[in-house]
Amino acid sequence: MQIKNGHQPAQPVISHVDVCVLGGGAVGMMAMLLAQQQGLTAVHVLPNLQALPADAVPRTYAIAPQVQEALAKVGVWSLLQANQIQRCEHMRVTWQSGDEQEPLHLSAAQAGVAQLCSFVGEDDLLQALQTVMTVTRATQQQVVYTTESFPLLQPIEEGVRVNVGIQASIHAKLCVIAEGAGSRAAQQLNLEPTVYDYAHSAVVAILHSDTAAPNTAWQWLGGALQGHDVLALLPLPPQGQNARYGLVWSQPTPQAKQWIGKDHALLTAVQARVGADLGQLSLHSALQQFPIYKSTAEFTAQHVALVGDTAHKIHPLAGQGLNLGFEDVMTLFEVLAQRESWRSVSDQRLLERYERRRNQSAKAMDGLVHVIANRGRWPLWLGSLVMKGLQLQNDLSMLGKPLRSAIVKGVVKTKAESI
Repeated sequence: MQIKNGHQPAQPVISHVDVCVLGGGAVGMMAMLLAQQQGLTAVHVLPNLQALPADAVPRTYAIAPQVQEALAKVGVWSLLQANQIQRCEHMRVTWQSGDEQEPLHLSAAQAGVAQLCSFVGEDDLLQALQTVMTVTRATQQQVVYTTESFPLLQPIEEGVRVNVGIQASIHAKLCVIAEGAGSRAAQQLNLEPTVYDYAHSAVVAILHSDTAAPNTAWQWLGGALQGHDVLALLPLPPQGQNARYGLVWSQPTPQAKQWIGKDHALLTAVQARVGADLGQLSLHSALQQFPIYKSTAEFTAQHVALVGDTAHKIHPLAGQGLNLGFEDVMTLFEVLAQRESWRSVSDQRLLERYERRRNQSAKAMDGLVHVIANRGRWPLWLGSLVMKGLQLQNDLSMLGKPLRSAIVKGVVKTKAESI
């Protein structure tokens, strides 16, 4: 089945499948590939996305090593060219409190791992996923809809019925929802998320640098004077002699809005904040903004599994949103692959196994990020304790090196256990 807009049949196509995947992003595409890899029948229901505006700032993803391995297994990672991948081997974090600031340098080599992550562009990643889907013929099981024909979901005894206008009626044993935060499909099934508004907005742009080392990610965690902001410069694959960075600057929303139409002023402010460590910066994209919030929902309902931002949208300061989404899908299909022969793919026991495994690791990451993002609410003694700990790790090499190594290894171990 492959139904496109403008080529709708007079009568709806009725399809009985094991899995129906809703959502057109990278996480939904990964779910389709893993379903097909296991020999499950699957239909991909996705929106007819319009082309992005010409001045849209391309998104950049930090892909964790374990997720890279999973992408390699389905043939996606090998399709990315060397000039589309930027390895990150160092991360430099500066923590500010009052007039004091302390740096924290995390190194892959120091922790005995090959890299912290790799940065890739959203367009490049989606193109590689699409290529593999085409080669494996996953795109033949696809229904594309417009906003006028949004899918209507109805729980039935043996699964979920997904009606897409007059195009198709899909009877799926298991419905995987990967539509992102605010999913309309999840809302239809009363899977409303709990939302927390950080009252911050992110300013994003692409910057070039004339001297900076390209394999280092930089982050500045501001204090009260900076509105407890988070300024990150993420290394992108270079263009020619220019090192490139993705700017993500989370600030209180009124503070962020002051940069609208003031490109030069924002660049000056960023340069003043980061100093000379990254060389001379220049702006090479439009400025864009989006609100920052977190949302959490139940991972499962009867015959339904939520993945990615549909289940848990987190603050972008850790750059782990897409990794968590991929890990959800990988865990779900690992549980399905290991199921007893008599169990259906939507057996409630299987969904409970998936939820247990994801709840622990996803909530741990969400909790850690939430605490750091909300450091403006910390009691004074806690902020002072963190600052003193950073000072000690910098002053005492015998303490600092093992501490930094433990942080990197702890993050890597948590991710490995979550998959």
